[in-house]
Amino acid sequence: MVRTARANVAILATLLSLTLDVAYGLVDLKFGSILPLSYAGLADLSADIQLALDLALSDYNTRVFNPLNVNVSIVYADSQFTPAVAKSYARQFASQGLLGVIGEMGSGVTQPIALELADREILQCSGSATSEDLSLKQYRYFFRTIPPDSVQGFVLGQIVDTFGWKKLGLIYQDTAYGKGIMTNLRAHAAATDITVLTNQPYVNADDYEDAVKALKASDARIIVWTGVYAELVDIVPIARRHGLFGPNYVWIATENAISAIDAIRSRIATGASSADDLASLSGLLISTPVEGQGSRFDNFSASYSSTYHNSMGQYSAFFVDCLSIMLDGLTKYQNTSNSTWNDIAQGKFPRDLTVLLKPVDGLTGLTGPIHFNTNFDRIGSYKVLNFHQGDLTKIGETVDETYNVQRNNNTVIFASGTPVVPADRPVLVPDWFEYGHAVSVIIMILYGAMMAINFASLVIVFLWRRRKEVKALSPEFMIIMGLGMQLSYGAVFTLIGEQTTVKCMARPWLYGISFAIVMGCLIGKAFRIWKVFANERLAAPIRFLQILRLAGAFSIGESIILLVWSIYSPLSPLMVANKEKGTFTYVCVSPEQSDVFNGVIFGYNGLLLLAATYLAAVTRNVPSRYSESKFIALTVYSLLIWCTLIIVVSYSAGAATTLVFFIITFGVLFVTTTTWALLIGRVILSQLTNDPADEIASLPSTPKLMRQNAVGAGEAFKSASQLPMSANSSTKIPSPLASQMLRGDISEFPVKITSSWISRWERYELIFTLVPVARLALRPVASDKEGGRSYCVDISKVQATKANVKGVKNCFEIVAPGITLLVQATSEEQVQDWLRRMKQAGCLRGEDSTGRTSSAPGQGGGSINRADVETKGGKDISSADVLGK
Repeated sequence: MVRTARANVAILATLLSLTLDVAYGLVDLKFGSILPLSYAGLADLSADIQLALDLALSDYNTRVFNPLNVNVSIVYADSQFTPAVAKSYARQFASQGLLGVIGEMGSGVTQPIALELADREILQCSGSATSEDLSLKQYRYFFRTIPPDSVQGFVLGQIVDTFGWKKLGLIYQDTAYGKGIMTNLRAHAAATDITVLTNQPYVNADDYEDAVKALKASDARIIVWTGVYAELVDIVPIARRHGLFGPNYVWIATENAISAIDAIRSRIATGASSADDLASLSGLLISTPVEGQGSRFDNFSASYSSTYHNSMGQYSAFFVDCLSIMLDGLTKYQNTSNSTWNDIAQGKFPRDLTVLLKPVDGLTGLTGPIHFNTNFDRIGSYKVLNFHQGDLTKIGETVDETYNVQRNNNTVIFASGTPVVPADRPVLVPDWFEYGHAVSVIIMILYGAMMAINFASLVIVFLWRRRKEVKALSPEFMIIMGLGMQLSYGAVFTLIGEQTTVKCMARPWLYGISFAIVMGCLIGKAFRIWKVFANERLAAPIRFLQILRLAGAFSIGESIILLVWSIYSPLSPLMVANKEKGTFTYVCVSPEQSDVFNGVIFGYNGLLLLAATYLAAVTRNVPSRYSESKFIALTVYSLLIWCTLIIVVSYSAGAATTLVFFIITFGVLFVTTTTWALLIGRVILSQLTNDPADEIASLPSTPKLMRQNAVGAGEAFKSASQLPMSANSSTKIPSPLASQMLRGDISEFPVKITSSWISRWERYELIFTLVPVARLALRPVASDKEGGRSYCVDISKVQATKANVKGVKNCFEIVAPGITLLVQATSEEQVQDWLRRMKQAGCLRGEDSTGRTSSAPGQGGGSINRADVETKGGKDISSADVLGK
């Protein structure tokens, strides 16, 4: 290095000067200097200090001492920044009788030197060792011209206080110097409620990466560093790679950062550092002792620049003041005593710092007025600098001995390029939708519309509750389920906006009670169908209150779980930050046993859902009268799929709070609306769109049959009068069999059209009549007309036989052209009765076809119009046409 080479030249010049002085017989006042001249991180600074000392020494000899026949000399030693090496030089200097030692730069190396020199009562001064340990009395011959760490740590704390920061991250050199400053900073932080997020000392370059990673992990935004400037040069690119510079970060450093800036500038020219490294330090705040002020400093600085063609290095002025205080103290002692310079050169002077330095207290040195406290620590002043766009700007300074930082009128510019003070924690934005957000407005409109539609449908169901079709579907259950759905719709308002304790606990109550009400009603309705569907007991009644009690029990169970949860460990909001996205949100958690209660509530509702799923599966193909079962099944399947999806996404989405919000809001909207549509909406729609023309037309004689309201399987009845004969029919007296069959016969049966691949059991009315032709008609009962079809079969083409169907009792099969039916009767007797009737009707048809002369279909003008005995708009089933729906 250039400065090191110059220092070597200065050493040679000093030795030559000493030789000449001895030759001329001058009194030689010998001093020593121990500096880390070869240590990579401090060699340049050490060379600057040596040059400054030589320049000051030359000035003193010329102006003051040479006229007195006295020469002052300094012997330099390289400590290599190693305590053992430095201590050996201290021992050597002591044996040579040197009057004083200037050095070392680092506190950790200065301390063993001070202990070694204390035994020989040799003065020692440092211009950069700031460890608070050096204030102890065991170092009674040590003093310094730079304030101690206790002051530096306090000033750093004052900077933090000035900008109102309350969270810090610390990274520093693990030496007496670094630890001393940070110990005092932490003490200040503890006294002012400042939180130190992480404390990262490092020993050498191998530790930089881990220390920086720890800073990153701590999420500290205000980072304080202290150490050797060369360390900061190496740390900057590592910290930049980990994203610890930029508008959201502020670095605060001790005075060594000034040298680091100069070093990075020099390294940019050689490619060792990048311009981005220097730019990263923009916004840096530096606490530094006031190093140069006053006319004496200005003159000396100008002389230094003209002599060495370079600016004076950092700490040089402090070390020059060390030399000045020693020489001025000895001069005052020589002037006020009978001692000669020769006596002083032989070490005959008081070594007590109180006697030697008190007379020079207040001396104006290169660093300003010099005052010492009782421990001979410098009472100095600090200034605060702001680095921006390559310039250092003074933004404040300490006031008297309190060291409180006072800002000046200069504007602080941070890394953002603005004076806006960065926050001491991540600048997080809320990750939720407020009520005024467009998304929230749309969601509230959708939910509000469905709440209004649901409420209106409940009013309509109440008004239509006595209608046969509505009454058959239990309007009471529909109203109860609708009210439960209102709770589910209303829960969306707890998802929007910031989460509070009330919202957190209200949501499981609303969703839980809503789910229990709907599932309880579905289980009740499905259970009733399942009970009825037990074939031999199709007509077994189950009262509404029985089912209501069953459904209510499920809601009570849900309420008990929620009540215990609310009392023992209620949900409350907990802030969760997403550092990558720079957002935060609140999640609802229980302070105790949150997972337990979640598991209990999910388990309970899961059992309800499984029970409903089972009942829906076993009743999906019940007869037509109970066709509501298929809609119950669809509802349960929808709930099963969407509830599973919502739970899985909510627990697996992690930080994707927006995704969870959309899944829950639209999932709940979809499944609740689907439930409403399948269980309530379709009933309203079917009543509003009911078309009387779609009803199956009755046979001419049907109105006279005076049909009763059959409720059981195969519950047959007969009319009270005979079917009338046509006016154009034969006057032949019918046979006894014909006379018996003239009575119309209508019965309701569970019927399954097995010739269809989508067949299922439905309730059909079976009607057969003799005149004008023997026919068997099938039509769905009134409540099932939406899903069934009507058929008209020529009974002479029908084959009826007893059928053995696994799991179904009392069945007979009807086979006709294009269709095959399974019919279930209530008993074996009824099966045999219907088989006999259809056989007799077939025989009667054969008899009528041979015995009549004018009544056969299509026989002359005396025949009855065939259309009169067919279903409205229908044709003979033999043509494979279905009569209608």
